[in-house]
Amino acid sequence: MREIVIVGFPKCGTSALIRGFEKEDDVHVIRSPNGSVDACFPDRTNLPDDKLVVHKCPSYVLSRTDLEALRDQVGGADIVLCFRPLPRVLLSWHNMHRRIARNGTHPNHFVHREPEFWANCSVDDYYRKSVHRFRVDLFFDQLTRVFPAERITVVAQERMARSVGNVVKVLKGEEPAEPEQRRTYVGYADRTEVEIDPEILAALDETYARFLDRVAQSGVRTLV
Repeated sequence: MREIVIVGFPKCGTSALIRGFEKEDDVHVIRSPNGSVDACFPDRTNLPDDKLVVHKCPSYVLSRTDLEALRDQVGGADIVLCFRPLPRVLLSWHNMHRRIARNGTHPNHFVHREPEFWANCSVDDYYRKSVHRFRVDLFFDQLTRVFPAERITVVAQERMARSVGNVVKVLKGEEPAEPEQRRTYVGYADRTEVEIDPEILAALDETYARFLDRVAQSGVRTLV
């Protein structure tokens, strides 16, 4: 039985990717007990032997200990890491968490511990309080220490925006099946006109450059 685990990063197309896998007849997607596509350490009983098994494990909950536990659980699974430029992640995450705080949805979500802050914070204040969530370079380091490079594929959100279906086919080991769009999907983070403090932009760009450099040096497969 072959298995693929999608590990993030958040707001980088992971949900779109796993839903793309669900459209494939020869794929079995593991969901959490509540039906969510986020399934950190899901029940793995009665998995089909004749299908590719895929599940999405949200990267923002993964410490080195969690990654080692995931490795022990999934054995020789292939690992897929989705990414996109960090300013776009910041804008999208800020919008989502502010909406959750204002609407009162997802009652166990961390934003409800300080709802006034998260409901009204600026993009810059959001970043300053959440800076640890953007260290994609450190997460990638941890990932490559736990899983061998030959089992890791790094996928750009921009590639998925052109054709999720083609990314799914390539990850399955098949030929792309559809023409890719010249103009990619434009979401909230790309439409917004919110300005980000130049110092924060510089910090995000520096972290993102380190991440890309480490990906280039690591020997992992890339789909960009």
